[in-house]
Amino acid sequence: MNGWGTLSITPQKQVYLIPFPLHPEKRRREAITAATCLTEALVDHLNVGVAQAYMNQRKLDHEVKTLQVQAAQFAKQTGQWIGMVENFNQALKEIGDVENWARSIELDMRTIATALEYLPDKQNMGVPHPSPEKGNGPHPKPPNPGLPFLAEEKQNREQSWSSSGSLPLHVLTASPSLVLSSVMSLDQVGD
Repeated sequence: MNGWGTLSITPQKQVYLIPFPLHPEKRRREAITAATCLTEALVDHLNVGVAQAYMNQRKLDHEVKTLQVQAAQFAKQTGQWIGMVENFNQALKEIGDVENWARSIELDMRTIATALEYLPDKQNMGVPHPSPEKGNGPHPKPPNPGLPFLAEEKQNREQSWSSSGSLPLHVLTASPSLVLSSVMSLDQVGD
């Protein structure tokens, strides 16, 4: 038998039947094996994508942790930089304050030096001291070693003010209370 069955309903008509397997158990096992192989192939194909996604996720998690650590370090370093810049800015402000203070002191010292140059001597009643080197002529005062920048300015002032015999206006208006307190303290020392 070839696996095909025929059925005669009438002698003129024959109906062909679908062939049926001769060994149904063997075919069933083959079908199960083929289905299992197909399922495994599909699962393996899907698992490759899932495994790749899992590996990518692990790499991303590692990179995120590294980025968080680096961001924290950068924030800390940025805070230190900000502190350093603020300290530097404060130091610059202090230098500016010291510079202004030094200018103020310099101006006060010039005012005092100018006032002291024209302060009358109580013992001689304003008559200049005789110079021991030049006989009875006026004794030139040496420039103040603490204020070397005044030596040239002092000579210029002496030449321009010697004819008028009075203090210039800017000396009296620069710091009158300071000049008056200096003059009063010198008067008290002389008494």
